[in-house]
Amino acid sequence: FLLMSSQATPDIYDRLNHLMAAKRLTAYRFSKELGFAKPAKLYSILRRKTKPSFETLVTIATTYEDIDCNWLLRGTGEAFRESTVSV
Repeated sequence: FLLMSSQATPDIYDRLNHLMAAKRLTAYRFSKELGFAKPAKLYSILRRKTKPSFETLVTIATTYEDIDCNWLLRGTGEAFRESTVSV
């Protein structure tokens, strides 16, 4: 389990890896949960060959509603929002 250092702001790739570790997801499972037809898109991002698109980041934020968007996009704050009970 990757711990996020408070001294240096992790980049988007580190944050995606942290998210996968926290959710106990493989890259393949993560790509399927995001609705990607092929996992190659996510593998390319995780290998730092391409940056995640705006659409990919929005898909992550809407798929995992407990993710703090400020953390996902900017690396500030905590990775997960406080748990809330939905009605």
